[in-house]
Amino acid sequence: MSKLWKLKSWLSLDEGANMISTVLGEPVEIKDLYRFALDGHLNLSVNFVNLTPFKKVTVIKAEDVQYKTITCKLGNPSKTLETRVPLAEHRISKSHWVKSSSKECIKVKGIYELAMIGAERREIEQLIYPELDLSIPIFSGCYIKDNENIYQLQSLYKPESTSAQIAYDEDPSNSKPRRLPHTTSACSLGDYECDLVLRTSEVTRFIQALQDEPSSSKQDDKPLGARERNTLLTLIGALCNQLDINPTTRGVTTSIQAMTELVGAPLSDDSIRNILSQVPTALEKRQK
Repeated sequence: MSKLWKLKSWLSLDEGANMISTVLGEPVEIKDLYRFALDGHLNLSVNFVNLTPFKKVTVIKAEDVQYKTITCKLGNPSKTLETRVPLAEHRISKSHWVKSSSKECIKVKGIYELAMIGAERREIEQLIYPELDLSIPIFSGCYIKDNENIYQLQSLYKPESTSAQIAYDEDPSNSKPRRLPHTTSACSLGDYECDLVLRTSEVTRFIQALQDEPSSSKQDDKPLGARERNTLLTLIGALCNQLDINPTTRGVTTSIQAMTELVGAPLSDDSIRNILSQVPTALEKRQK
């Protein structure tokens, strides 16, 4: 395993898959990374090479959207009709809405995580199944995040109609108008110069999460019973006797600690002393 990868802030998907495969000892392909991301186990990021327009948005879950009831009268004789209007800008999917968005558009570049709540999620699915024609809803938009903030990608365009917004230069002597570019929600990452990547810290977190995963066996989680503990202590006593090791001898814990280090499973001096102190009592019980 290369030590230089720790110096990188991000890895390509190839590098990330190879790193995970090497550490875990199991083959991992890029398609596996896509699936892990869709299932919420791994956070994919995107590296924007050039300045890219974003708008900061506030996203809420569908169940948190509030509605306002509007009443109107239609027809003759008039009939009262009621309709519920959501107090949010627009729906992203069945599970998320954009509650509000910033009026200002900012341009930034660099690495941001995919929020996986809009069209970007469908694009990842398309990468897994390129043979399928998965429609990407335009209204959803693409979303990225940075810490606690969520942004919606924007596409810039210059309006051509005479009704478009017009601005003048600050110099009053210059009367030539200039048309300001407008923005619209982007529905595809393919509209930008960008690459899917993995933050190095995210790869480390993912690997550690799998390595620290508890065993599925319930038997391993049970504490040792008194009989099983005495049996193991008797076995340790027999091995010590065979190796001519006296558990009560001063300084023996240091020697045994060195043995555990040689096999790559070091134990602390206190742990070893605690175990050895129980060996004589266990032998006495077994010998009676």
